[in-house]
Amino acid sequence: MKYSELKNRLGRFIFPEYVLEANPRAIMTVLGDCVVTKAEHLWHIKAIQYYAMSMQFKELKEGDTPPLYTWTISGLENKASVVCYD
Repeated sequence: MKYSELKNRLGRFIFPEYVLEANPRAIMTVLGDCVVTKAEHLWHIKAIQYYAMSMQFKELKEGDTPPLYTWTISGLENKASVVCYD
């Protein structure tokens, strides 16, 4: 994979702290499918918001706001898939 294939596939997603505590392997699975460009701790909702590039995100045009995605973790292998809600 080349950077040119990723650079316009931007998105953001949020993981509540309880997910990190309950299933850190799930978060590691998701982060293994992304290039994180920014992570921000949202104290007011006890969560971490990530900005990232991933081949699972839709391609954006220059100037578009990265949409908010929701990751779904399934199975014992912690396979991750993504859904866009923006």
